[in-house]
Amino acid sequence: MRQTPHGYDLAELPYHTDELVLVTPLNHPLANRDAIDFRDSLEHAYVGLHSSSAINLQLLKAASLANRPLRLRIQVTSYDALCLMVQAGLGIGVVPRGAIRQYVGGLQVSVLPIRDDWAKRPLCIYVNNIDRISMAARLFVDHLIESSNNSKHQPTAEKSKRR
Repeated sequence: MRQTPHGYDLAELPYHTDELVLVTPLNHPLANRDAIDFRDSLEHAYVGLHSSSAINLQLLKAASLANRPLRLRIQVTSYDALCLMVQAGLGIGVVPRGAIRQYVGGLQVSVLPIRDDWAKRPLCIYVNNIDRISMAARLFVDHLIESSNNSKHQPTAEKSKRR
């Protein structure tokens, strides 16, 4: 059991590590890099997620720590809208690598890993007591964790850059 920041004692089950990536239009000055430090992207306009999203809050925090503004040109409510706005040249954006896999095949964008430590986010499943949850909930938790473990060993067809 672990006490969460909200004060609850919960069992923490490591689930997945989520990597945030930078998405740029193909003709963008950053598009041909292999990876990027977030600070180096802050001179460019961003397409952001809605103001209370975890990713938006993380980007604002990282920009503040870099003592630079996050220049949001537009904010959207979904990853697909963000990717389409980036492809249209309205700015650059940050999305989870797992989310971009759905869209990158049909989009003309570049995907760059972000080197900053905060861009690799450990995701966990929290429950009151793993031994006291229903059988259906336990099977669901086990399925999520197993699926995540299996996906780590599967080759991916994603390419870092689409041209």
